[in-house]
Amino acid sequence: MVDDLPPVLATIAEIAGIKVALEIARQHGGTKVIVPTRPGDNWLTKIAGRDVAMALIEALGPAPRPIDVPLGPAGGYYLASRQDRARLFAKLEADEASEAQVARAMGVTGRAVRYRRAKARSRLPDLFD
Repeated sequence: MVDDLPPVLATIAEIAGIKVALEIARQHGGTKVIVPTRPGDNWLTKIAGRDVAMALIEALGPAPRPIDVPLGPAGGYYLASRQDRARLFAKLEADEASEAQVARAMGVTGRAVRYRRAKARSRLPDLFD
């Protein structure tokens, strides 16, 4: 199962186990998080425990650093078609959803949302509409 995960989650699973990797994806998938500098009162320690958090910090370092957390197997990117994804994105944009909300709803990372938004902004108006 680790081989089926995106690289960041696979690295986490190899160090902390699949359960921790999937919990990180569940709680933070589709968003950017900051890897803490040390275990303590932070999101990573709460999920993984003190010793495992230290191992992850060393592996993901140098901390503090931001990482995009993939959604992993919970991702909804496998919507039926490109048109379905386009309609969902348009609806979320019309509803002024945040980057995190769009990422979770579409099953992608925040980076993918930023890319899609930039692409949408760069389109020239159709002169024949």
